[in-house]
Amino acid sequence: MPMRDQPNLTFFSKNTSPFSQFFKTSFMVEGQVFNTTEQYMMFSKAKLFGDMETAEQILTTDAPKEQKALGRKVKGFDKTVWDAECRNVVFRGNYAKFSQNPKLLKHLLDTEGTQLVEASPWDTIWE
Repeated sequence: MPMRDQPNLTFFSKNTSPFSQFFKTSFMVEGQVFNTTEQYMMFSKAKLFGDMETAEQILTTDAPKEQKALGRKVKGFDKTVWDAECRNVVFRGNYAKFSQNPKLLKHLLDTEGTQLVEASPWDTIWE
């Protein structure tokens, strides 16, 4: 069934969508300002594994692709530990992003009754 015929789904894939982890908007968690939920996620990943050097580098770039690339270089990374924690991290980041930005929250609330679906052909992690 084509995407347009699936009324209970809201697809997104580009960084211009407020549902994208790469969408730029400021929000704060525990006193730290982030510019994307990708930055928050990769910072949290580095912090989880005690790699404060990489965490600081993630905070110094405002480019989501660079934030993601730095997150792939976290020292001491353990996939089992990250897999157990990553969904909670993403939830906290998105909660902060939408609850602190009323216009984005309206976009989210406008999807009521649908399931958000990331339709990126490059991201195979978030299925």
